[in-house]
Amino acid sequence: MSDSKTPGISDEAGRGGRLRPWLSWSIAWAMALLFVLRIEWTGWRSAPGGVIEAALIGINIDTAPCLWCLVLGVLLAGWRPRRLPVAGARGHRLANWWTTPAGRGGVGVGVSVILVAIVSLGSSVHVASRPVAGPGTPELGSLPPGYHDEYSYLFQARTFVAGEWTNPGHPDAPRLFDQMHVLNENGVFASRYFPGVGTWMAPFVAWGKPVWGHYLAGVLTAIAVLGIGRELAGNGVGLLAGLLTAVAPGMALFSNLLLSHHPTLAGATVFVYWFLRMQRTGIPGYGLLAGMGLSLAMLCRPLTAAAVGLPFGCWLAWWW
Repeated sequence: MSDSKTPGISDEAGRGGRLRPWLSWSIAWAMALLFVLRIEWTGWRSAPGGVIEAALIGINIDTAPCLWCLVLGVLLAGWRPRRLPVAGARGHRLANWWTTPAGRGGVGVGVSVILVAIVSLGSSVHVASRPVAGPGTPELGSLPPGYHDEYSYLFQARTFVAGEWTNPGHPDAPRLFDQMHVLNENGVFASRYFPGVGTWMAPFVAWGKPVWGHYLAGVLTAIAVLGIGRELAGNGVGLLAGLLTAVAPGMALFSNLLLSHHPTLAGATVFVYWFLRMQRTGIPGYGLLAGMGLSLAMLCRPLTAAAVGLPFGCWLAWWW
């Protein structure tokens, strides 16, 4: 009698195990869609014209791409090709590697990492070499910083290179040196920003090439995205995600701006990668590496790091 019940219990448990991931993804998708639609709906209602005109004029440039991705994602959620079209032994090896899950290394993974790193660095250098309209058409990489924030981060990095946390203000005319994002009060002259970006930039400022710190952050981000893709869906998705990150115009442009975005993004993506790897393997040391990545992001942009880490913190609290 007990033997006859075992298959039924096993089948029911198997179905429940298969449904849980879909349920989790569906809840996350619905919450994200409601959040985005709320923002988009406000813009659509206030936009003039008919339905089509309001939809085009009232879009929010920050959330509209997310809306399209969410809609497209649910339409394609059930579509998965069983295998890649292959021909010959080499094609079969490529197809097998493409669908190999994380945890199975090999030469292909190392080649993928090197390829993504080279493409990311090449994209950054290419943007730096582009001429800018103006007298003499100088290259973008040869221009001085264009944002007040960049000067503040450079000032912070140079302060750290000098072995100091702050600088003394001018004793007689401190108001002559007032500027945005720089503290100049009560004899203290220092950047107002959190110390993460200045610390990240300091070695490269000492080297005389500050922008290469952001190039490195872009490379680390692209490699971490490759790793995240492998952890979630295997080698093929990881390589595709890493290459798309490496050639993204925004990544290439911001790697040439001395802002907080790139060091923060590097820390956040490294955190996600090692967290996912810790989930898969159960190795506590990977959790420590994830914490180091999140700490870097926190020291650069605390609220951004909090937003990235919150879902993972909720998972840890539930698991604990």
